[in-house]
Amino acid sequence: MQKKCFILVLSFYLLLSCENRPYIQPGTTGKLKITIQNNIETTAILSVPQSYDKNRPTPLLIALHGHGGNAEAFHDLWKTAADSMNVILLVPQGEINLDKNIFHSWGEHTEDIIFSALDIVNNHLHLDREKIFLTGFSLGGSKSYELGLKHSNVFRGIAPICGHFKESFLPKEKSTINHMKIYIGHGELDNYLVEAKKANTVLLENGNQVKLKIYRNTGHTIPDPIEEELIQIIQFFLS
Repeated sequence: MQKKCFILVLSFYLLLSCENRPYIQPGTTGKLKITIQNNIETTAILSVPQSYDKNRPTPLLIALHGHGGNAEAFHDLWKTAADSMNVILLVPQGEINLDKNIFHSWGEHTEDIIFSALDIVNNHLHLDREKIFLTGFSLGGSKSYELGLKHSNVFRGIAPICGHFKESFLPKEKSTINHMKIYIGHGELDNYLVEAKKANTVLLENGNQVKLKIYRNTGHTIPDPIEEELIQIIQFFLS
C-alpha cells in the first residue's frame, strides 16, 4: 500500500488563517520544514494515526534521536508503537549535520526546534494538551530530561532512554514538576547507569510517578523486542 504523505513548509503555514489551514488526514506521514533563528533549517517527521479524529483531542509523543541519528530512522523505530496506541508521533531532526546529511546531532537550538515543530502540529491537529510527552535516546534522552523538566507546563511525561541525567536539570522549585510521569530506560551494562539510578531516587523523593526499567545484559541500546518496550513506555504515559 502506498504511504500517504504531506509536506508543510513553515513560511507557507504562517500565511494561513485558522479557517483555511490545511487538514492533515488520518493515517498520513510527512515531513515538516522547520526554520528557526539565524535561518537555521531542519526537518521533522510527523505521523498521524488512522484513528485520529479532528473532533477529539489526541495525545502527542515527541521523540528525539541520539547523536549520529536522524529523524527518519528514529520515526521508523517508534511509528508502529505510536500507531498501535493511537498517539500522534513527532520526530524532529537535530540541526547539526555530522556527515552527508545522514547523521545528525543536537546543538544549542534543540529547544527552538522542538517548540517550532510543536507550534506547527498544534495549529494543524487537535492535541490533548494534558497528554504531550517527550522521549529520546542517548543524547536525545539527556535532552528529554533537560527540556522536559524545564517545560513541565507543556510536557506531562518524559521517557529518557540511556540518557545522561544532571541534577542541574531540576528546576529550583521542584514542586512544579511533581505532576510529571517519568519512565527511565537504561542498559545494565551502560557506563552511565549510576546516573539513571540517581535520577530515579531524586524524582521519587520529589513525589513523581517514576518507573526505572533496567535492561538486563544490555549496554547503550534499546533491547529486543524493541516495539514491546516502546509500547510499554506509551502505556505508562497514558495509564
